[in-house]
Amino acid sequence: MAVTPVDLELLIEKAGNLYEAAIILAKRSRQVNEELKNAFTERLNSVQPAETPVGATGEPFDEEAERNPDQELISIEFEKKPKPPEIALAELENDELDVRYRSETPEPESPS
Repeated sequence: MAVTPVDLELLIEKAGNLYEAAIILAKRSRQVNEELKNAFTERLNSVQPAETPVGATGEPFDEEAERNPDQELISIEFEKKPKPPEIALAELENDELDVRYRSETPEPESPS
């Protein structure tokens, strides 16, 4: 995995200062991680578990037989995806994030 430099001036421009950029990226990374984890779990649950051969004692023959090739393919697919911090950084750089502060609440619509 190669280390890629980050343009700090761009982060300052997008977020106001480096501290805010770090907080924005950390929060978005957590959100992306949760989304990926849920998608991964959902995909794994959709795959039928592999049959485990059982010996006369009721113990599995070996641990290698417990592997499910479909689950391994799903795992490899998710390992190849970009990591959550990379996704969050790309979203910030491409102006895909809507940054709001807690003190900024949407104005309630007045009934007309």
